[in-house]
Amino acid sequence: MAVAPDLGDAYALYGINSLTCFGELNTAETSFQRALELAPNSAFVRRYYGIYLTAIERGNESVTELRKAIDLEPNLSWTEKLLGRSLFFARRYDEAIEQVKKARQIDQNDIVEQTGYLFMSYEQNDDFDNALEWFLVFESLKGVGQKELDSFKNIYAKSGWPGVLQKRLEIAEEKDRSGAENYSEIASLAAQVGDKDKAFAYLQKALPKGHLFMAQLRIDPNLDALRSDPRYKAIYDQNWPH
Repeated sequence: MAVAPDLGDAYALYGINSLTCFGELNTAETSFQRALELAPNSAFVRRYYGIYLTAIERGNESVTELRKAIDLEPNLSWTEKLLGRSLFFARRYDEAIEQVKKARQIDQNDIVEQTGYLFMSYEQNDDFDNALEWFLVFESLKGVGQKELDSFKNIYAKSGWPGVLQKRLEIAEEKDRSGAENYSEIASLAAQVGDKDKAFAYLQKALPKGHLFMAQLRIDPNLDALRSDPRYKAIYDQNWPH
């Protein structure tokens, strides 16, 4: 930090890089605190601090910081999206739904990821009718054809949301057999359908290849079913810095 040591934005970038590139939590926290001292009214600093707080399981604080960033720099689509994401990972699903819909309205050209958070928020709220509706929108935005969309509708009518999850897992595994290496997707879906052995097997494949950020392992609600298993603690201790 020899160059421009009084620049808060530089400390914020150093902090987020310390976390994401090197897993240095103490360095990241120190850098962000210095950034906030130097530039408390910087939307840039507040935004990156919010990202950092989400990653270290301080979700409610992350929401507060991202809302400060929005107050300082209103209607910036990226921050609005980050707030929806933060609310989702903080398990504040009703607020996440409202925020993600707002973010989709602000930026109509980049809605695929936001639609994913929307259907997953309904899913986590056990509102499966709305989850299906937005899941189908999500799949359509990714280019899935009408025949496959209708197949999901039929499965939901017969087997409910568990049937949809099982079908998604089967499709994901078929893609993997074709060389997609979509390990984190399979791990997540396997956890949701209750196949812990498969979930852990694919987590072990995903992490070394960088397919699953450690922060995602810590905060993703789709993996909640794994966290009471001793294998989760072993993976956590092996991969997350202390």
